[in-house]
Amino acid sequence: MFDRVAHRYPKAAHIWLERLGSILKANTIGIFRRIPSDRISPIADQFAQDILEINQYRLLTLRKTLP
Repeated sequence: MFDRVAHRYPKAAHIWLERLGSILKANTIGIFRRIPSDRISPIADQFAQDILEINQYRLLTLRKTLP
């Protein structure tokens, strides 16, 4: 969905992708460390972080296709 909108509004997409690119893995690790261990298992924690990393990569590679 984002890719369709990004191609229609590439300037806005570049702004949002720039912000996304500034989010470091350490930032998300810090957020997940604040979740109490009785609310999330280590496996669920790692899975969620992996999904975020994969999605960030996929979105950031979209920059190559934008004008």
